[in-house]
Amino acid sequence: LMDCDSVLDLGCGRHSMVPILPKKIRPGGVEFFGPHFQEAARSGRHTEYIQADIAKAEFPDKSFDAVVMLDVIEHLTKEEGLALLEKMQRWARKKVVIFTPNGFLHQDDYDDNPLMEHKSGWEVKEFADRGFKVYGVRGLKALKKDTFEHEPERQRAIDSLIDLTQITTYYFPKTAFQIFCVKSLQ
Repeated sequence: LMDCDSVLDLGCGRHSMVPILPKKIRPGGVEFFGPHFQEAARSGRHTEYIQADIAKAEFPDKSFDAVVMLDVIEHLTKEEGLALLEKMQRWARKKVVIFTPNGFLHQDDYDDNPLMEHKSGWEVKEFADRGFKVYGVRGLKALKKDTFEHEPERQRAIDSLIDLTQITTYYFPKTAFQIFCVKSLQ
């Protein structure tokens, strides 16, 4: 996003990754869940906050250089996600960025937030067919099946192996645990 001055962060939540962007970028955040919206607004990570359901939000066409949705699309139904992807492409002047698990990853609601439930899974081909460049992240999906919370030494070894596979999964996103999808509109 180095060539962007404005970014719309859909479903920004309370732990947005937008603060790692260069200071010149003016990020706006949209969050629906009240407690997370309030915490995000207190954090000051974005220059502007809007409390709204992202599936129903509307913005003028070409309002932002980039529109991003990080770990969010999987919380929407497939129909809602596809409709929002279309809107994101209208709202953005330069780029649309999506970060999501590779395929369906079961997750119930938690943290007293019913919006945290995963309702859909997204595959590499779905984004590639829509003109996105897709990169694999967070290592091999096959290694993420099991966690060893009660065996910290074993978990560290697995995590180290997963980190080593990141180099491969970047170029072979179908094998990755998560996918990072970028569509350039220019």
